Amino acid sequence: EPDGKPLTFGDLWGTEDDSADKKINLQMMTTNLTTGRPHRLPFSQNLFYFDPSEWSKFFPKNVIDWMLLKSADKGAPEFAPLRQLPPGKDFPVIVATRMSLSFPILLSAVPLYARDFGRVREEDRRPQKCWFSDGGICSNFPVHFFDSALPRWPTFAINLRPFHPDHPDEPVFMPDKNVGGIGESFTNFDQGKGRTRLFGFFGALVNTLQNWTDNMQTRLPGYRDRIVHVSLNDETEGGLNLNMPPPLIVKLGERGEEAAKVLMQHFTLPAGEIELSWDNHRWVRYRTMMGLLEELMKQIEFTIKNPAPGDRSYLDLLLREADVAPNSYEWKNKSQRTFAHKAMGELMELIAKWESLKATDANSTFTTNTPKPQPELRVRPQV
Repeated sequence: EPDGKPLTFGDLWGTEDDSADKKINLQMMTTNLTTGRPHRLPFSQNLFYFDPSEWSKFFPKNVIDWMLLKSADKGAPEFAPLRQLPPGKDFPVIVATRMSLSFPILLSAVPLYARDFGRVREEDRRPQKCWFSDGGICSNFPVHFFDSALPRWPTFAINLRPFHPDHPDEPVFMPDKNVGGIGESFTNFDQGKGRTRLFGFFGALVNTLQNWTDNMQTRLPGYRDRIVHVSLNDETEGGLNLNMPPPLIVKLGERGEEAAKVLMQHFTLPAGEIELSWDNHRWVRYRTMMGLLEELMKQIEFTIKNPAPGDRSYLDLLLREADVAPNSYEWKNKSQRTFAHKAMGELMELIAKWESLKATDANSTFTTNTPKPQPELRVRPQV
């Protein structure tokens, strides 16, 4: 209802528990310009506060009333008139949408407040303003949102891009072979003369700053085969062309329909009828992950067996008594330490078994003929 309860993430989840299986798991991206980092919406921690009077300029009364009703600091707010945002299950979808699409200049940034615990004095730790803008500033193509090491279901992505110079009549493209989509995308920004080339250079700088991770990710095995590319004419279609005539909007919608049909074809036809099938996608992901896992295990084995001169071994660190430094992130009890010791031993045994197989047969490895380009397995912060 226009004046009733706003749609919340909890309504989509169909559950009160954030950790349970969700019917619809909607996630969005926004960018905190004040701290220079992206955030996933809805927020997973109660870090931010909002000013109801400020937010009344962005959202209708029923949304503000709901936010106040479900605020995480009901009662006597510590930093009144600021109020904590509601938890994820009560967070309105319209608020997340507005924060995610705050395209610079076209739409104003959205203010929230957070405490700076890096300050020394307590009075300096009071909430200060954080400006949130478009999620695409940090990640314009977050296809990794719903990924796992080995997929149980397909995730798709739609990439809007300029027409390819060799395929001006191909508005929708999706690779149909395993080697398809592996090539780099060239942006010929240095065309023209004088000011045109200069603006093209600065535009390429901004594009690279914003999209380098996404550009590399779209070429990876297990990624490029689930991305459908919809081409747009930069001068008249999409982007900042905000006054497109109705017939053109309908035409773009038809491209979207065609893109959906291509996606369905790739992931519903049997493996024998199409090369890039769902089974093929799962196989590519398996080959890639197991190759990366083998390399990681080799690194772990070498590091554990070869501590640098003067360093304690990892086994010594693992088995040290509770009163022996370092004292951070200690074991909860001796049972946890015993489990860790046994688990490390079993891991080393597994690595030794893999290596013994490789010693008898050079083909006993996951790392030969793996999908290209080669990705890497590393720890990275969760947005």
